[in-house]
Amino acid sequence: MDRGRPGSLARRAPDHGVKRHSVRVHILVTEINAHGGIQRYNRQMMRATRELVDEQGGEMVVFSLNDSPQSPSVRGFGRSHRRFVTSALTTAVFERPDVLIVGHVNFASLLPAYRLLWPRTRSFVVAYGKEVEGRLKPGVRTGLRMATGVLPLSESTRHLVLAKHGVPAERAHLLRYGFDPRRHTPPIARPPGYPRVLSVARLRLEDAYKGIDTTLEALPDLCRQFPGLRYTVVGEGDDLPRLHALAGRLGISDRVEFAGSVGQQELENLYEECDIFVLPSTHEGLGIVYLEAMARGKPVVGIRAGGVADAVVHEANGLLVEHKSPESVGGAVSRLANDPDLCRRLGAWGQRCTVPAFARARMQARLSEILTGETGKK
Repeated sequence: MDRGRPGSLARRAPDHGVKRHSVRVHILVTEINAHGGIQRYNRQMMRATRELVDEQGGEMVVFSLNDSPQSPSVRGFGRSHRRFVTSALTTAVFERPDVLIVGHVNFASLLPAYRLLWPRTRSFVVAYGKEVEGRLKPGVRTGLRMATGVLPLSESTRHLVLAKHGVPAERAHLLRYGFDPRRHTPPIARPPGYPRVLSVARLRLEDAYKGIDTTLEALPDLCRQFPGLRYTVVGEGDDLPRLHALAGRLGISDRVEFAGSVGQQELENLYEECDIFVLPSTHEGLGIVYLEAMARGKPVVGIRAGGVADAVVHEANGLLVEHKSPESVGGAVSRLANDPDLCRRLGAWGQRCTVPAFARARMQARLSEILTGETGKK
């Protein structure tokens, strides 16, 4: 495929007789306006792409499967897969995009159609993590191999697309999440025995791997050690009744607050107010919530699995524990709650050393390298 001028997103040769902008970028995503790491990644990726396109006087159109219609440049289809596919392909026929960013591996099955409609479109498929762990459908696998590039968001996910799905190393370009620095307030002084523990996750049955139940099972022993401990869980979904029932059986309902879905400002406040962030998830492509906690100077507890290690460095900015082990989770929380100096050291290291590596400016610079063909084997 034609890679275009160095530093430009557009193709090298103009389309004679066709009036067009200097560059057109189409983005296919599952969802934008919802809570969740994938949605946050989509928003930041779109923002970075928009700034690159604006620099070149071009146009960007987003096709979102699950969102409602929003504007001519952000087209939602209310979960209608047929209308989503029809609109994306029809628009491609008339607009002939220079770049196509496929925001979910499952949409890679559309790439043969794009190749047929407009062979010179450069296509890039985002890979998060869990969706590339297993066997892909033949059409998805074909599209993934056909793409100009694959954009894994962690080293763990990059390894998966190389080892399991046959993507050549030179076409797998790491594109880490990037976010803006947050204002950080000093830790809240509390009397001993009153730690505040926080988890933020989707609470759907299909996402039970997030490990909220593992943390709940660690709480009875922790509550005996720390009489004032409070555990707040942010998120909603159809697994919530099971988790409520589990807290009741464990006799810890009075120590647990299921906060549901909260607004951005309330979420900011909860991050600031907590002492320890815990998410013993076994299938994270990266785990953006760990980074959000680190940005507030909080120590984090995670699992030695998946892309978590891209963000959490054991004994540096957090503690990594064993899979599905309430004892291991409880031991890590107990250690942190008993050692304020350790909490401060881990939190400060994460804020000072980890967070800058995931700055939005870095994501935008990296995306520019990839889309303009100026990246090497990174």
